[in-house]
Order: sequence, then structure tokens, then C-alpha cells
Amino acid sequence: MDYSIFDRIPLGICLMDRDFTVRGWNICMQDWTGITLEEIRDQDIRVFFPLFNRKIYASRLKLLFNGGPPAIFSPQLHAGLFPSRKQGMPPQVHHITVSSINTDEGEVLALFAVQDVTREHNRSAELRRLHQLAREEIVQRRKAEEELTEALDQNRTLMRENQHRIKNNLATLISLLELQKNNLFDPRDEEILTLLVNRVYSIQQVHKHLSENADTPDIRLDAYLKDLADNMINAGAAEEKEKRPEVRIHADPVELKIKTAIPVGMIIAELITNSLKHSFGSSRETQNTISISTQLDTTGMLTLRYRDSGDTGGEPREGGLGIRLNEAFADQLDGSLRREPEMGNVTVLEFPLKQQ
Repeated sequence: MDYSIFDRIPLGICLMDRDFTVRGWNICMQDWTGITLEEIRDQDIRVFFPLFNRKIYASRLKLLFNGGPPAIFSPQLHAGLFPSRKQGMPPQVHHITVSSINTDEGEVLALFAVQDVTREHNRSAELRRLHQLAREEIVQRRKAEEELTEALDQNRTLMRENQHRIKNNLATLISLLELQKNNLFDPRDEEILTLLVNRVYSIQQVHKHLSENADTPDIRLDAYLKDLADNMINAGAAEEKEKRPEVRIHADPVELKIKTAIPVGMIIAELITNSLKHSFGSSRETQNTISISTQLDTTGMLTLRYRDSGDTGGEPREGGLGIRLNEAFADQLDGSLRREPEMGNVTVLEFPLKQQ
């Protein structure tokens, strides 16, 4: 049988008989192992490759020679079966298939087809390594997410408790100021104390909303304005029900940070106080009203328009503390404050929402 035909196959080919004697050895096997055909032909392969002394190979080959099915020696379980003896030759990973072949003389030989899968093996090993790294990273990320979630929950709890305490402390301060009003005899002093109470109350409302919505550090402007206006009017017009105005809120559902909500609330508190004090008489035939509307344009500029149905004579005097405070609060917002004398009293506040 001419074994040179196997030199054209891009696999390592080894042919051996029942006695482990090498009968064929192609060029690929010579290149991989560094053993020439002349060296190994008609020699016991176990001399060159001691792993063949293991019983498993004798039993598998015996089964093959007796008509059994082909055998597969995977690189995972049979690594190093044909190691290279060439110096400097990097180790190879081989996938080996063994099948039987009949010679022209009727002899049965075992044909070893040795495939170099080093690159695929290394690639698989790298993929396994990357997969393991990815799994470890996922575990670490999940652990970090759990720790972050726990920290956020703790932070929300602390924030809720902190805002609740601030709200209660401000409520206590308001109560003390209200009690102090009972000891005043000068109407002007009582008026100043009322203004102070309203200013503190506007700040308290901010912390009330934050304590009720600890999941977000922002305050819904429409809800905040409604609560602030309703509570201030209920307190300020309690003794003069005929002067109690109807509150109309038409505000966009925008959200404000605390540093923006406080000056906005202070401005609204000053305007409501001024309306209750100056704008509404007791003999009006129509319903007293306070309307607050907002509009957010595409540039992020928020326009807040405050209007009451009273007489324009309620405008604060130039240089008054209230007007100076409101102008200072508008500057704090990087905005502007102006009055528009129309039918009723109109004050317009504009400030950039994106810069809050």
C-alpha cells in the first residue's frame, strides 16, 4: 500500500498495526513532532510516545481492530498524546480520530487522523476566561447595585427624617410667633410679625413636600403653589370670610430643586400677603380671586404670572421691604420681576429653569 498519498492531507496521519508498530507517518506528523518517517517506521510507537502504554489505548485499539466503531481522543482528555520533540516548537493541542483501514493484503490498520486545534483551543480558552470574568463582573455589579440600593434607601430614610424634622421645627417656630402676636399691642408690630410668619411658612411648605416625597429631591411646582396659597389664605382670611379669595392655579407640572423652590415660595408668599392686606374690600359684589399660572418655553425660561382681582391701589410702595425682598429673590433665581398694571394686580416672574 502506497502511504505517500497521505502526505497531501493537511492533517497528521499515523498508521499502526495491532502491535503498535508504525506503518505510516506523513509529512504533517514529521513537521509537528520532529520525528522523521525513517526514524519511526516499523518501530513501536510506545518508545516515542509513552502515553500509548496506558491500558485505555490498548483496549480502545483492540476494540477497533475487532470491527468496533471509530474512536475519538479529545484534547481535553488525551492531551499530549503526540508531543513535539522539536526545540522551540510551541505545544500543540490535537484532536484525534482513530478509524480502521484495510490494506491490500487484508491487514487491518489503525489510522490516526491528528488535527491541530491549538488556535481553536486557545480561542475557546480565552472565551471561557472572558466568560468567567464577565460572570464575576456581573456578580460584583449585582453586589454593588445591592449596596447602592441599600445606601439609597438609607439616604431616602435620612432625607425623609431630616425634612420632617425641619418641617416640624419650622412649624414650632410659626406657633411661637403666632403666640407672640397675642402679646402685641401695636398693629404695626403685629403686621410685621404676620409677614415674618408667612415667610417662614413658605419655607416650611417646601420641606413638607420634600418629607412627603423623599424618593425625589424635587418639588412639583403646581402642588406646592396650591398648598402654599390655600393654607396662607385660610390663615390670613380666617376672621374676614367675606374677603376670602378663590385660588386658581394653572401651573405646568414642572419640578424645582429646593434652592429654586424656596425663593419662588417667598415671592408668592409676599404677593399673597399683599393681596390679602390691600387688594380685597369687604363690599365687593364679585368673587375675589387669586390666579397663578406658569408657562415653560422651549428655551427653558419659566414665566410665573400672579394676578388678583383687587384694585391696583394695592401695589406696594417703592422701596418697601416686601418689594425689595422679592427683587432679591428674583436676582437669586437669575430672573426678573415686573408688575403689569392691567385689570387687577399682575406680577410677572421670569427665570431660567434649566439653571436651577
